[in-house]
Amino acid sequence: MIAFSHLAGHWELYVNDMDNPFASGNIGAILGQFSLAYVGRILADFDGYVNMQNIDDVAYRIKFVPISDAFYTLNPDVVNSSFIEHEDGSLTFCLNPTPTT
Repeated sequence: MIAFSHLAGHWELYVNDMDNPFASGNIGAILGQFSLAYVGRILADFDGYVNMQNIDDVAYRIKFVPISDAFYTLNPDVVNSSFIEHEDGSLTFCLNPTPTT
């Protein structure tokens, strides 16, 4: 899981394929596309904040590349140890499967 207290602006979103963007544009629009394409596999809520949780049994590698007016703040209460902010401002992280009990 990963949680952003704030995520805004225009981004490119990559899912597993780090060479070809899944979607690009306003973060709200691309997360809407993402939620529909990965329904039943990843939960992604957006209302200025973003919570993303993998409910599938396989891991997903996610990359956000800033295009313009891009800004984010991580939620400090949710730690994703795979999160990296790169020198170019891009963000990468893994969404690992949610453990079942």
